[in-house]
Amino acid sequence: MDSETKLPRVAAADAITVEMEYILNPVTKETIHPRVVLPEGLVVKEAALVGTKQFTVSDEHVRYDHSGRYGAFGFFQYFGP
Repeated sequence: MDSETKLPRVAAADAITVEMEYILNPVTKETIHPRVVLPEGLVVKEAALVGTKQFTVSDEHVRYDHSGRYGAFGFFQYFGP
């Protein structure tokens, strides 16, 4: 988690980097907090929608850049065997 923005970030060596940023209202430039609700909870019951400041995947077989687009995150608990 980024200590300044309180948003999640992910890094896996040099292969994966994900850094999120809040979405800004294009007119007022104020931060907005859109969410999606999934009552049946396919993976999560509620997710926050954000932007991707950096989202890259890179190894010898795959290269992908989703930076500057949308991202989402949610919290879940797993109870199982």
